[in-house]
Amino acid sequence: MIKCIHGFFHSVPELELSAPLWRIYSTPAYKTYIEALDSFRLLCLKRLTDKGVCAQVAKNCGQKVATILALDLMLVGVDTTAAAAASSLYLLANVPRAQRALQKELDTNLPKNRILNDKDLDKLPYLKACIKEALRMKPVILGNGRCIQSDTTISGYKVPKGTHIVFPHYVLSNEERYFPSPHEYVPERWLRENDIAGKDQYPIKAMNQFDKRHSSDEISRTCDRTVVSDVCRKQKEIGIHPFASLPFGFGRRMCVGKRFAEVELQLLLARVIIDFLLLFSNTNYETSIY
Repeated sequence: MIKCIHGFFHSVPELELSAPLWRIYSTPAYKTYIEALDSFRLLCLKRLTDKGVCAQVAKNCGQKVATILALDLMLVGVDTTAAAAASSLYLLANVPRAQRALQKELDTNLPKNRILNDKDLDKLPYLKACIKEALRMKPVILGNGRCIQSDTTISGYKVPKGTHIVFPHYVLSNEERYFPSPHEYVPERWLRENDIAGKDQYPIKAMNQFDKRHSSDEISRTCDRTVVSDVCRKQKEIGIHPFASLPFGFGRRMCVGKRFAEVELQLLLARVIIDFLLLFSNTNYETSIY
């Protein structure tokens, strides 16, 4: 299945960005693309006979709908979840203060050597805050497009029906007016005072648990109490606008696999941070969007 997904993603850029020779004859990229989709479709059909959610969907809606849903979840969910996981791990490695706070929460609330379940994840608000903050700073999808269904007025501008608009997630979620110090990785901004972790971590008490394994340079770079306290205070004053950070979209067309992606990210980060210390050597790494 993963081989099919790799074949799909490796062929799509060439088919979309190169001269469309595949319209004239079957190019190698086109053959790879079709073979990947056909193989994946057959795998999905085979799994539909198994007992489970997919089999129930196939029974109620038909095999075609169930196969399409499975294709969407896998083809759209693999690269996006991987990118979100990479961003989360990168930011935690670059901000030891946050990583140590997460380690403390995991060590306190998770049982040793046991498979995690939903009840365990409910005890980890700081873990969820780390993921939210990573998706805010580095959303996987830069924006979502929509077509206005009726004449609308937005901030004093009249937008006629049928106009295509874009929600620029990366721009909005990195705006100072919505998120103070938007380029600082501060998961604490997402914690509520009545959270389980929020009671002893909101906004910066987790800093006192900073691990001695980190150097003094790292402490000075990532553990500025004044900065984090100031960010949390300002964020609490202005609140978090419900539409300022929408990494999964919104409404009927929002990401159908949102819950799957969130659980995958929570399980991955929990297991990695429990067993490993993340370090990143290149502190000057920067990204740009043109």
